[in-house]
Amino acid sequence: MNITYQSIPKNHIDTIRNFRQDDFGHLVEVSIAGETGYGPCRCCLKQFQPGEKRLLFSYAPVTAANPYNEVGPVYIHEDCSTYRDSSIFPPEVKNGRLPIRLVLRCYNSERRMILACFIKDNNDAEKMIGELFADPLIEFIHIRNAVYQCFIAEVRKDQGTGS
Repeated sequence: MNITYQSIPKNHIDTIRNFRQDDFGHLVEVSIAGETGYGPCRCCLKQFQPGEKRLLFSYAPVTAANPYNEVGPVYIHEDCSTYRDSSIFPPEVKNGRLPIRLVLRCYNSERRMILACFIKDNNDAEKMIGELFADPLIEFIHIRNAVYQCFIAEVRKDQGTGS
């Protein structure tokens, strides 16, 4: 089984950067990352460095017509490339400049959350994701900040079906 790690889709990021308004009518907020502003960026999945310009907006990652389509705040760099190493757990999410406590939220084919697991040691994240995907009911997983609960990235399994 192959695992794919995905940031917020490029077309969505481009819309945010170009129009400076999110899907909910909120104007994008611009700020400068400080010493404790680690992020990570939901586009390149790298932690913010002090002094970098970042954009804050609302995002609903589940994209479903049910209560699990919750909206939350996310940051992106003002200018960066989309995360490209999709077969590798994002290194700066796992062990970046500042530690991020993580939780994995598991969703079924109806896009409803069916399980959440806190990660005690980020070095065990990939192993835990593989174990979770052994459950056939789990369609995709969200990596989230365990403290603030905001979305970081989506994880999908690809079993060679072309989907």
